[in-house]
Amino acid sequence: MSEAAIETVSRVEYLCVERDGRVRHEWVGGQMFMMTGGSARHNRIALRLASALMPLAEPHGCRVFIADMKLVTDSFGYYPDVMVVCEPEVGTHHEERPCLIAEVLSPSTQDRDRREKWAAYKTIPTLRHYLLIRQDDTQIEHHYRTADDGPWYHEILGPDDTLRVTCPEASLTVSSLYVGLELKPVIEQ
Repeated sequence: MSEAAIETVSRVEYLCVERDGRVRHEWVGGQMFMMTGGSARHNRIALRLASALMPLAEPHGCRVFIADMKLVTDSFGYYPDVMVVCEPEVGTHHEERPCLIAEVLSPSTQDRDRREKWAAYKTIPTLRHYLLIRQDDTQIEHHYRTADDGPWYHEILGPDDTLRVTCPEASLTVSSLYVGLELKPVIEQ
């Protein structure tokens, strides 16, 4: 997300601009921010996760989206890298009630993904899983909860670990998201 806000707009105005525009924006606190593109590695990791979840989600009436579907609430609008929604559709251009969100971390966005977006996302009652997937080494930060308004738990998963999610019911090895990419060792922070 760019640091320069274009203008202050309402939720309705934001949705109209995004539906008709050629450039994507995130919307936070009434401000619109132009988005930048991701790397090939970033894109391939997100696509691998979405591809693994789609055949498990669709038989249960859930929908899997990648970067071009907006997540919009009354206070923000973001484009998650991967999003799973099992609630009824709210429109053709955005979703409001995901159960899983994944962000692939980039050097320019990782602080925002860990702080600003995480603070916003955890206000969504239907959200059960928030994944922060590193692209420069094989590690996933998995935030999860088991019930509405339940406590959030956190785990760090490495290349040999298995990611287990309930939306959809799935178990994926962390290393499976990095197939075809040069694997780098996890660097402790």
